[in-house]
Amino acid sequence: MKKILTTLVCIFMFLSVFSANTMFPPTLTTPTNGAINQMPNPFLKWSAVPGAFKYKIQVSTDSLFATSLIYSTNLTGITSANLFFNTKYFWRVKAIGTSDSSAWCIAGKFYTLTTITLINPTDSSTNRPVSCYFKWNAITGITGYEYQMDTSLTFSSPLFVTSIIPPTKIEAYSKQLAFGEHYYLRIRARHTQDTTAWSSLLNLYTLTDFSQHRPQTDTTKVMTVTKFEWDWVGSKFYSYTLATDSLFTSNVSTITVDTTKVVKYSTDTLVRVLSDTLLFGRTYFWKVQAKNALDTSNFTAVWKFATINKVTILTPLTNSINVTTIPTFTWTALSGIGNYLLELDTNQLFSNPTSFIIPNSTTTYTIALEDHLLPLTKYYWRMKATTLIDSTDWSDVFNLKTTTPLDVETLDNNTISIFPNPSLNGIVNLQINSTTSTDVFVSLINMVGQEILNQNYSIKSGSNLISLDLKSNQDGIYFIKFKQGDNIITRKIILNK
Repeated sequence: MKKILTTLVCIFMFLSVFSANTMFPPTLTTPTNGAINQMPNPFLKWSAVPGAFKYKIQVSTDSLFATSLIYSTNLTGITSANLFFNTKYFWRVKAIGTSDSSAWCIAGKFYTLTTITLINPTDSSTNRPVSCYFKWNAITGITGYEYQMDTSLTFSSPLFVTSIIPPTKIEAYSKQLAFGEHYYLRIRARHTQDTTAWSSLLNLYTLTDFSQHRPQTDTTKVMTVTKFEWDWVGSKFYSYTLATDSLFTSNVSTITVDTTKVVKYSTDTLVRVLSDTLLFGRTYFWKVQAKNALDTSNFTAVWKFATINKVTILTPLTNSINVTTIPTFTWTALSGIGNYLLELDTNQLFSNPTSFIIPNSTTTYTIALEDHLLPLTKYYWRMKATTLIDSTDWSDVFNLKTTTPLDVETLDNNTISIFPNPSLNGIVNLQINSTTSTDVFVSLINMVGQEILNQNYSIKSGSNLISLDLKSNQDGIYFIKFKQGDNIITRKIILNK
């Protein structure tokens, strides 16, 4: 009887416990038990419990949860915040239903991270820019990073630099450093409740020397406004020095460049800057040094270059014949100049030249109709370039001989020529060479006999050029009639625009 009574008591106690906690406790999943290097805002996750409408979470630094952070959510995961660094944490979860709740689950544990790891540059790297690039592993749940750099292990020398970096960054450039120094770098993370330990020290050595890139030494025919390039070394300012002798005693100029001139590329980092206007036909020597508030680098090597001193003329080729009386001249472009000057003369000494000032934006020039050349005449031509402070030497001298105009006819004492014929652009030129002043009546007639143009021209003694603009007329065959007194000649022209 006693045995039966004991059994009934046990069954009653079991049913009492079972009826009090009919919900099973959750199972912790993330972070795994014993996980290390957890962020100060770890995401805590557990399995869902049937019938639960919310969960209660405790996070504590002691296994008995005497003091703890308490969270509540209707989800199966939650992000904690502002946990201490380098700390062992315990956590547990219980499920809560409408009329019941589970027991606390078996507690898990994890360890928050201690410090940050610097991953760039490599330790003991040399020739580092004085605005040093560095990178580290990302930390979440913080308000920022703090780095320190110094030549002293106590981080207390006059060269000490420090700064706060936003929490979204995982890379940065340091403040300006001194040249040719051994620096120590460390970094840590912080939030409102705690700060990590400093990272391991990273050694690096800043550069003293660097190189220029262009104009390369012994380069010739350099433009008077040229691009200088040299290594970007992280400095705030750079100064390049120019002189006309290698000892830098003659015509010395020093130009300071700030870092807004830096152009960064994926494969290199250079400073690129345009020079002031240099003189033509000079040999220049140049060197560069970097500067900041702390220090000045060594100068680069001394390089030299020579500026261009001639325009290279191209066409018409020298000794050309049968050149039109309104020729087009071409040449090789020069940059950084003000204008070009073209001279034409029938005398190779250019004792009475005709001059044309040409904009620096073009490398072709066509003689205007009113400036047309004489037919069957030998001309010499040359060019030079100018700036506000200088000009090149004259180019090589080319010569050409003009052609006889097409369709030459004689009307009394007047020689009449028509060109071009056919006309490809709708412009037809009438050149009338007269021995006296006279009047010539000109009319244009189409193929059906309609007169579509008539005009009387007063011709002076010498060469006269008349330009007819027929761009609005249809392509085809037309007749031009010239009348002087009772004398008439008629010539056929073709428009083929």
